[in-house]
Amino acid sequence: MFLEATANGGPVPADLAEPVTPFRLAMRGTSQPKPRCIALDGTVGEWTGCMIHTDRPTPCREFGASYEDGVHNPSCDDARARHGLPALTLDDWDGVVR
Repeated sequence: MFLEATANGGPVPADLAEPVTPFRLAMRGTSQPKPRCIALDGTVGEWTGCMIHTDRPTPCREFGASYEDGVHNPSCDDARARHGLPALTLDDWDGVVR
């Protein structure tokens, strides 16, 4: 079923995703012990971007960076720590156009 997949009229390229529920997908690679999204472009700690940002699945759209919208996300802090990066602060967003 996978309603988010392109085969069913959704935006998510099915070959880049894996099922979370019958209705939701996650990007391949994100469920691994050392997660690395298959659609992540760049080098963590230098520059990264999502190659399918506008077509990403629901779990990706729901996972915000800490303080991106003024809200702390401890899971973001944990993910950054796994890559040796410091947690984001409100100051990190000063001057960032969103």
